[in-house]
Amino acid sequence: MTEQDLFQAVNAGELNWMERAYETDQAEQISEEGYWSVLWKRFKRNKLAVLGSIIFLIILLVAVFAQVLAPYDPNMTVGPFQAPPSSAHWLGTDEIGRDMMSRIIYGDQISLFVGVASVLIYTVIGTTLGLISGFLGEYGIQLLCGLRK
Repeated sequence: MTEQDLFQAVNAGELNWMERAYETDQAEQISEEGYWSVLWKRFKRNKLAVLGSIIFLIILLVAVFAQVLAPYDPNMTVGPFQAPPSSAHWLGTDEIGRDMMSRIIYGDQISLFVGVASVLIYTVIGTTLGLISGFLGEYGIQLLCGLRK
């Protein structure tokens, strides 16, 4: 079966999702090698995904080890006001003499917390709304659409 035949069969509703998976070469490849190994090979081929993952991992590690990595307390005045970058303050100081690198490192923790918290909140909201609409059926969908307006 060619890709075009498969596409037409899927659009016509002749094949369910299980039959579609077995019609493709990818299903054979996954069954021979294993799902995770195929997933890892595809991930490694995508250079931007690998780069993004490395950058995210670095940011995550900096946030976790902020107390060890930050040279100064981020809220204490440790140098002259608005000092340029130097060996003592790699990114300089701000308007009241706080080390900028320390403030960026500690700010990383806050940014990650806000990101994770917002995802968790929207996951709970979306799951709850999905459960309500699934449980109540058509009436739930109408109710939720009415609440949206």
